Amino acid sequence: ILVKQIVEQDDVRGDLIDLALSRVVSGLGTGDKKPEHERGEGRQDPHAELEDILRVGTDFLGINYYSDSFLGVPAADAKPMQDGGLFPFPQAASSPIPEPKTAMGWPITASGIRDLLLRVSRDWPSVEAIAITENGAAFDDVPSEDGRILDHQRANYLTSHIAAVGEAVELGAPVVSYHAWSFLDNFEWAEGYSKRFGLVYVDYESQNRTPKLSAEVYRSLILAHASDSEAVQQPVG
Repeated sequence: ILVKQIVEQDDVRGDLIDLALSRVVSGLGTGDKKPEHERGEGRQDPHAELEDILRVGTDFLGINYYSDSFLGVPAADAKPMQDGGLFPFPQAASSPIPEPKTAMGWPITASGIRDLLLRVSRDWPSVEAIAITENGAAFDDVPSEDGRILDHQRANYLTSHIAAVGEAVELGAPVVSYHAWSFLDNFEWAEGYSKRFGLVYVDYESQNRTPKLSAEVYRSLILAHASDSEAVQQPVG
């Protein structure tokens, strides 16, 4: 998660959230200590001594990225997430949230994944490998009369985010893999079957599966960036 737009009046809340996120990465065996562990005016992390206990060896750092979070002074009509507020910090969401948004109400901020990867590689240089373990978007997919699902918004989302990952790699971020979320429409936590993230459309009554336009675009991106040695196979039929 990359927290942006921390307003001056809300610097304490921003510091605490940033500190919590920093401890997660620092506890993964990197050994890197961010300066923010000691903040101005004597503010210190009360749990810093726990980092040695939490530290474990890892093969890679996994990052799930969907959108930036915009933190600021709570709006008068701000609601907690359980009451329909904006993910993930609804009680402190700045207004207005940038357009466009996904069906989840999350802003589409492709530059954020690049910024996050660059921040991790800058602030935690001991992280030698990063995997994008989830990245995707929910939209209201409706089959056309000929049965196709022309999810142009999702195709654009994936294309722009993969391009942003590529920019981060060119600038030194050690990204070793990328995984789109998700292969199939599925049961999405509290949203159940109402939100579709899949590259493949699932008719929940018949269980028929239909690749969406985004699946074709994603496949084309993979083919375009595959080396000859990877021997990517064409589909049969």
